[in-house]
Amino acid sequence: MNGRIISERTRAGLASAKARGRLGGRPTVMTPERIKLARRMRAEKETWETIATALQVGVSSVRRALADDAAEPESSEMPDRTPALLR
Repeated sequence: MNGRIISERTRAGLASAKARGRLGGRPTVMTPERIKLARRMRAEKETWETIATALQVGVSSVRRALADDAAEPESSEMPDRTPALLR
């Protein structure tokens, strides 16, 4: 078989699986309970490494799970990031 046919069949198979509600990829190790605990620990100023060790997962897994929790600026104003030379 040539590569084009294999590629077409692969895409068709993935589309069929998606239509049945099946998604590919490796399942996450961060369960909702682990995410909740990680958020609590991070709020208590624990390091990424400490949280990962406590949850028995990798640091990147913790960071990825908490990526949506990025800190917002505390004041309502956005910080002025204009270079000093342009102000």
